[in-house]
Amino acid sequence: MLSQCNYANLNFSTQTVNSSTMSASILQMPTIPTANIVTHGPVHPTCDWRTIRHCPQFCSVCLNLSAASANSLLPRNDIHTTTLSNRIIEHDSELRKHASALHLDNAPWQFSARAVDVKNKADEGCKSCELLMKGVQLMAGEEQENKTWFEDKRIALEVAFCIGWVLRVNIARVDEVEDDEDDDMMGGFFGASGDSLLGGETLDRYEFYTSYDSRSPCSSIGTRMHFQDASSGGEDGSFAGGTATHVPINPESSETLQFVRHIVTDCDDRHACLGHIEDGVQVLPRRLIKVGKDEGDVSLVELKGIPSAVVENNGFIALSHCWGQNSAADWEHEAAKMGSIYNGAYLVIAATGSTDGDGGSFFPRPGYGVINGTAFHQSNTERHDWRVFVRRARKHSAFGWQATHHQTNRYTGLVQADPGIYAQYPLFTRAWCYQERMLGKRILHFTKSEIVFECLRSLNCECGAMKDFIEDPTLAPRRMLSSSSLEEAMADHVEDHAPASHPLKKSLSPIEEARDTLFWTWRQLAAEYSRKNITFKSDMLPALGGLASRWAALDNLTYCAGMWKEDILRSLLWRADEPDHGDPSEPYVAPTWSWLSVQSSVTWIEPAQAPTKYYVDIDLTRTECAKKGAFVFGALEAGYMFLTGTLARATMPKIGFVNVESLTIPGEQGAHQFFIADNTACCKEHLGGEVWILPYCTDTTNASTGDGYSRAMVLVAASAPVIDRQPSVVRDWEGGVYCRLGLMRTFEMSQWDEQRIWDRNRIAPTSFFIV
Repeated sequence: MLSQCNYANLNFSTQTVNSSTMSASILQMPTIPTANIVTHGPVHPTCDWRTIRHCPQFCSVCLNLSAASANSLLPRNDIHTTTLSNRIIEHDSELRKHASALHLDNAPWQFSARAVDVKNKADEGCKSCELLMKGVQLMAGEEQENKTWFEDKRIALEVAFCIGWVLRVNIARVDEVEDDEDDDMMGGFFGASGDSLLGGETLDRYEFYTSYDSRSPCSSIGTRMHFQDASSGGEDGSFAGGTATHVPINPESSETLQFVRHIVTDCDDRHACLGHIEDGVQVLPRRLIKVGKDEGDVSLVELKGIPSAVVENNGFIALSHCWGQNSAADWEHEAAKMGSIYNGAYLVIAATGSTDGDGGSFFPRPGYGVINGTAFHQSNTERHDWRVFVRRARKHSAFGWQATHHQTNRYTGLVQADPGIYAQYPLFTRAWCYQERMLGKRILHFTKSEIVFECLRSLNCECGAMKDFIEDPTLAPRRMLSSSSLEEAMADHVEDHAPASHPLKKSLSPIEEARDTLFWTWRQLAAEYSRKNITFKSDMLPALGGLASRWAALDNLTYCAGMWKEDILRSLLWRADEPDHGDPSEPYVAPTWSWLSVQSSVTWIEPAQAPTKYYVDIDLTRTECAKKGAFVFGALEAGYMFLTGTLARATMPKIGFVNVESLTIPGEQGAHQFFIADNTACCKEHLGGEVWILPYCTDTTNASTGDGYSRAMVLVAASAPVIDRQPSVVRDWEGGVYCRLGLMRTFEMSQWDEQRIWDRNRIAPTSFFIV
């Protein structure tokens, strides 16, 4: 189908095209050869969905890129549609005008087709199949494997379209399928993330789009960058976009510079992102680099002796990915101010696409292909020229756009680390740069394929997918970090971490709920930080110090090894996500009860649907961390916690699988329990030896019966060298001193008679240190 598109009414025209001439070339991509396409004959069936299958131009492979053809083939199992999401309608002024008249023709559609079938239909004269095939071939490159895509039965095209939207095509390699006699069914589709859901490997992703100053050959190839997962049937898979825009191949082009100027100025004019200056005085770095107007006019400026008003009135720009000094003392002094420096910068420039400090910020961008055509009407007296652009799709899910629910943290919405996604954004994998992004009020990301600008109100990118995108999952915690108080942070907290009907929220006062949100969000920020890479393990606390210092100021909180004393009971319920085989003692980072003590990503066990019952008391006056330097939020020399609780003896008979270890409880036939080990190397040292189970809490799942999941810590007696490094308050203690080995979750209370086991194996409630 190659038909005229009427964007004002958002429907197809009824004019029929009987011949068309197409030519293809490449813009800004000299390595891809030019392609020429010539097509003849009628191209668009004029029948409605009830009779279209009887039209000679009907194509069951590409569905004529038409809602009518797609509708006529329902319920074919690879064809999916859904009602247009309110999220997209509200974002798009044109759609809002016609919201009352929207129907199935205006809905998002998805389908799958084998590449060989697309080629065969194109050879038979289907113009939509030919457009798809030639567009993919333009961008597929010179790799021999890509050249044979349309001859390989294992290659599938997964297509998503909607009237006026950019058409999206995934190329996926799937298991070879038998020829199907029923309308060439593929039996698959692709999801919100843009990745294949056929069970195969996504090879490439393309976008077919047009522009306002050129005509489109069909209404299913347009300018709007919206996307909606037609298989989801809800709002979760929908993402409102802007207008598809060419991204200059040269990142230093005048067009790119104009984009930067426009987007920063627009933020200055419409937003209040720069906000207040804490206490009326801006914290400034000790030195800045002065960049003059002339080339080479760059100099280092010491701010000593220069009035702070000079800098405050003009602002300064901070760099992310390149920060440090040769002097340890100077480094510690400046590190203590990092939170305020990045938070107070006029702009943060981030080399987000660079793998290291030598990678730079400017990368050659992928170009785009163009297919030109001329369509003649039946009379051959009228014609119109059209143009379609084709480019590789850019992945934006690291910023939350087109990210699926399983890629985001269900409490804060923060996007979870994904090696495939973050390969395009190496900076997002680095621990040191995590707080720089979270603290910066306005960040200019130089990625491998475009510039992305995020402030505290929205997010924008060069290609047009993210236009005033307000669902950036980092917005809520970043706004909190830029607030001056807990009240201000909560007033602007748009990401609610639990539904309003949650029983826990009903039982909390407003201030308790605010603090609950504050601590809950911190735990998820810490979990995301634990997934980042860091060169030196000893830097784990300093690299988080700026973030922690800003967070502490929100409610006058007391910091303790990556946790807050005011939230210490819940903060201890972390578990390692994967085995940590490293030496737990060198270099020393944090006490064993802190999540920072393991070289692994961690996850917190969050409360169930009723208040948690705790079985321990923690004496906060005897819970401290010994600082290694002057920076309150920096490196530690030691840390200890004083608890009162009940301990039960157990032995560790063998090493389990991955980081799940086995415990045997004396006197209980078959009473084996498993726990998640913090450090597998440490567990091996105590194989066959005595360990201790500390009943910690019960998260109630049934409020009426009191049943729920019990949590317990697994402890082991601390060795003499470990105790010797502690302060005198621990060394002089005559009671027990333990280290944490891991965390255990028992079965439902009704399925395990805990009381009998504790009565037989426990010792009396006792007080002890964990270090």
